[in-house]
Amino acid sequence: MSGKNDTGSIMLDELICDSVLNDYYFAGIKAEVVLDTMMTPVIADLLKEQINFTGKPVYITKEFPLKTSAKDYRNRKADYVLMDNKSIYLVELKTSMGSIDKEQLDAYGEKLDNYNGKKLLYEFTELLKSVFGITDEENCDLVSVTDRIVKSLTDSKTGFSDWVSSLSKSDPQEEQSERPEQYIRTLMKNKKIKSSQKFLFQAAQIVTNSNPSDWESKDIKLIYMMPCESKSKILKEFGEVRKKPVQYFYFDKICSGSKGDNAGEMLYIDWLKEKILIPLFLA
Repeated sequence: MSGKNDTGSIMLDELICDSVLNDYYFAGIKAEVVLDTMMTPVIADLLKEQINFTGKPVYITKEFPLKTSAKDYRNRKADYVLMDNKSIYLVELKTSMGSIDKEQLDAYGEKLDNYNGKKLLYEFTELLKSVFGITDEENCDLVSVTDRIVKSLTDSKTGFSDWVSSLSKSDPQEEQSERPEQYIRTLMKNKKIKSSQKFLFQAAQIVTNSNPSDWESKDIKLIYMMPCESKSKILKEFGEVRKKPVQYFYFDKICSGSKGDNAGEMLYIDWLKEKILIPLFLA
């Protein structure tokens, strides 16, 4: 392992880089999971380099479940969900060219051809209700359902959206003890939330990062993140029958970032590109 400072200890920056770069080449390592986590904080800015958005793209959530049959959400999740002024973007991350999957593409195709933001959010809300045993139809929009779940878990009259709203109205100079994500993480940890009930976290992010009512007027688009341009027959045939074109992001075409002397002098997105993405995907 390279990268020692004057005290002989391994620099954190180089420890992370070496570990990620090495793990990518191990058989059985799920590189997409590692890179997914590292890209999440800057995914909107990263995609802007190659994707034409309408207005500023905003990260909404990740690991978003997609319904593929009457009762089945298993193994079909969009890696990221973003939003701009006109569209909801489902983003699929591929870190190797061999992982292109026809069934997965067909699941996305159904959303592109037959869904809008309203239907997509409705199905997620119905999933959340079923997981937490909510069967009535009263106050069944996502904000109301999320609030009901949080109230039941905290035995409080204050729902999650009320708590988020109180933060937005507080003095910006006043330091907040908890951000929305910290709040919901603490609640889920204390209540030992696990398995499919973890969809509550996606719900909290949607309520925090977007106005759910804005989903109703937006169409669905797909962004495919890939190591490089592909001549895959599967992708070619998929694109030919779509009503809406698939947009592609290629890792081998990313823009080089700032090359400061060390990670402390670089923005995180530049560090990620220079230390991880460029060494992995650019020849």
